[in-house]
Amino acid sequence: MANSLQLEHIRALRQSRPVLMDVSLQLVPGEVLGVLGANGAGKSTLLAVMAGELVADAGHALLDDVPLRSLPAVRQARSRAVLPQQAARGFDMPVETIAGMGGYPFPEVAPARLSAVVEEALQQVGLAHAGQRSYATLSGGEQQRVQFARAWVQTALAVAAQGHAYLLLDEPVSSLDPRHQNALLSTASCLARQKQVGVLAVLHDLNLAAAWCDRLALLSGGVLLACGRPEEVLVPDLLAQAYGERPDVLAHPLVPGRPLVLFS
Repeated sequence: MANSLQLEHIRALRQSRPVLMDVSLQLVPGEVLGVLGANGAGKSTLLAVMAGELVADAGHALLDDVPLRSLPAVRQARSRAVLPQQAARGFDMPVETIAGMGGYPFPEVAPARLSAVVEEALQQVGLAHAGQRSYATLSGGEQQRVQFARAWVQTALAVAAQGHAYLLLDEPVSSLDPRHQNALLSTASCLARQKQVGVLAVLHDLNLAAAWCDRLALLSGGVLLACGRPEEVLVPDLLAQAYGERPDVLAHPLVPGRPLVLFS
């Protein structure tokens, strides 16, 4: 399918151990797709295959109908941005310089244009005042927000270049407080809807996933158990199979049509 980041019957090994087995999944511009599962379910491996960082042992990964393995890293970077689990912490550089690294795949962009995009990205993550601060002096949560701003810059420039893009987020809210968790996912949701970005987010918090994601993919032991709307995936039987514990699932009192998951 044109304009999609797609996995077809993917099988992937880590140290000769299968961690993804016959997984097919599609991310399209304009949606937020959450990837859920217990520790070791294969979530980060799935993201690594979609990012082109890991070549699957079987199956196909396609970026806009082109096999990822045939695309140079720079070409991939002009279509998709990746936010890893752990933000790099050793950079003694200004925050705006780190965020501006999102422009590296786009050398044709004028410095003034890049500066404007960086400024907008830092505003989006609530760090417009911190552009000249040293990245190394920030808290872990602030550094994560700067890294999200870097990915935001790369994504925005990709959209400007080709009309759509993909943003892959590996546990993007793990080091953030609740206010900034919601703010980051809200920004990602706005990117999806307003700028034709396909956003994939690996998440542990099922209720954040229910509130912000259009579709959810639930993994267990490297197998895709289910993929669909939150109310289709966040059901007790499937969650018990994935997490080894059966939760209560209620109608969310504040988000109509979305479930609320409670593990006792």
